[in-house]
Amino acid sequence: MDSDIFSLCAAKKQNEIQLVFDAGPHAHRTKISYGKVLVMYAGQGHSADDLIKELLLQQRGQDILLVTSDREIRDFAKQYDIISEIGRAHV
Repeated sequence: MDSDIFSLCAAKKQNEIQLVFDAGPHAHRTKISYGKVLVMYAGQGHSADDLIKELLLQQRGQDILLVTSDREIRDFAKQYDIISEIGRAHV
């Protein structure tokens, strides 16, 4: 994974960036750290959406910016006053 752009953003803002994906290489959750970029896989047969919701609740009250194009996840975050931005795919 080329995480250079994420590493630059994290360094500039002095924040950690968490990327969450469905499934992954193992049945269980997997976390891989690239400096201030944390890549998480939900685990085979598991949804990134559920993991994202869990993380939002765990990190509630912290300085969080959620970036997603998923309306359900944005609505979930809004219930807890978590700021979200619409993510757009750039090819």
